[in-house]
Amino acid sequence: MEYVRDIGGDVLDEIRDLEGLDSEWIERLAVLESDPSVENVRSFADGVLGVYVRAINNLFEFTALAYALSSLGTFMKEHADVIIDDPKKLKMLVMLTEHLGSDLTSWREHIFSLQDAADIHYLDSSFFSSCMQIEQIVGNKEIETDDDNDMEFF
Repeated sequence: MEYVRDIGGDVLDEIRDLEGLDSEWIERLAVLESDPSVENVRSFADGVLGVYVRAINNLFEFTALAYALSSLGTFMKEHADVIIDDPKKLKMLVMLTEHLGSDLTSWREHIFSLQDAADIHYLDSSFFSSCMQIEQIVGNKEIETDDDNDMEFF
C-alpha cells in the first residue's frame, strides 16, 4: 500500500488504464491464431505489449518487467515469419502469451488495485524469466531443466 501511495497520480492512472487492454490482449491473440500474418504479430507486439512497456517504464521499480515485455515483442517481430509458418510454434506462442497476459492482469490487480502483495518484486522476476523462456521455446533453444528454470505461471 505504501508503494502505491508513493506513486504519482498520472503514473498510477496509466497503470490502471491497462485494465482496458485485457480483452484486447485476448482478441489480438485470437486474430493472430486464426489469421497468422506478420502484420498481426506486429499488431500484438506493438499495440498490446508496447502499451504495457510504455506504462510500466514509468515505474522505476519494474524496469526489468518492461524490458522483458519489450524484448518479447522484439523477438516476436523479428521471428514473425518463422512463427506464422509453423502452426505448432504459433499455437505454443499464443498459449504461453495468453497465460502471460492473465498473469500480468493478476500482477496489476494485486499490486495496484487490491494492494495485497507482500513482495512486489516476486512476480516481476518471474515474468522476466517467463518472457525469456517463451523466446527460447519458440526459438527452439535448449532450456535448462533444473527446478530454478521452470516456467512460472500463476
